[in-house]
Amino acid sequence: MKRTEKTTAKHLSFSASSLHFLQRKAFVLPSCIGRWRGLSFALLLAVLWLVGIPVGAKSLATVSPQPNVVSAADTSMVAYTEKKTCTKIPSAYKNKIDSVLKENLYVIELNGTNSWSFTTDFVIKEMESDWGISKDNQLMFIWDIICKQLTGRYACDNKDSNTLNDFRIAVKNVMSCGQRYKDGIMPFIEKKSAEFNQRSAEAERRSAEAERRSAEAERRSAEAERRSAEARSEIIKTTINRLNNLVEFFGLYKKDPSSVKQDELKFMQRSAKEIIQDCKEYNIDYKSKLSPEVRKFFGVE
Repeated sequence: MKRTEKTTAKHLSFSASSLHFLQRKAFVLPSCIGRWRGLSFALLLAVLWLVGIPVGAKSLATVSPQPNVVSAADTSMVAYTEKKTCTKIPSAYKNKIDSVLKENLYVIELNGTNSWSFTTDFVIKEMESDWGISKDNQLMFIWDIICKQLTGRYACDNKDSNTLNDFRIAVKNVMSCGQRYKDGIMPFIEKKSAEFNQRSAEAERRSAEAERRSAEAERRSAEAERRSAEARSEIIKTTINRLNNLVEFFGLYKKDPSSVKQDELKFMQRSAKEIIQDCKEYNIDYKSKLSPEVRKFFGVE
């Protein structure tokens, strides 16, 4: 079957569950993209799933004005390729494939297209080849090997005897198809991992800056506390000296009342009330400094 038109998947949106999962998961990817080559393809996709790259777009649409195109309301990529290739996959297998795709095939934009559009175009192109088996089974095997590349497992297990016989006939085609898909989808995965690494690096930079600011705030707070303690200590020291002045003033007055002027006496009596207030505020034992006679003289308790 020859391909008559190229499809483009547009208006793809994140699912609410994907956004919720993005808030819950956090995983740091390797910073060097080249290191991904050493990982299995399925493991790479599993890691990207863990860090919350968006999956399961709500709709698949096409901009082609030609007939026989999937409607925007159709959420099944498999159904889209069925219509484009005039084939049919058993519903039990189709549902399993759709479930795998929605959970593991991420919508990744690259060079004017995206991973969904690439995948559907890839499947339709592969269907142009003649594998010498049922076209229905050929479509199922193509999607099945794509699921194997995405997750490390086939989606269509428990195949019947006729399907298994076709699989044995086409196994080399299936395996080479899987490798071609892996090679084609890898740039999308590498782009997304690079974007995630960039976001992670920026998040780390912001976190480090926040920690620096927090440390600076703590330093300033400690400095303020130190200064406050010094000020308190100085106030206490000054207040004790003023208590001693009260005792000294009382001694002079008691020895020779005529030596003390009335305005000086009134000033010291007013000062005594302020000093006692400071003593109470800073928990100074003024009664051990001022005898009852002295307290009575200055009118304080």
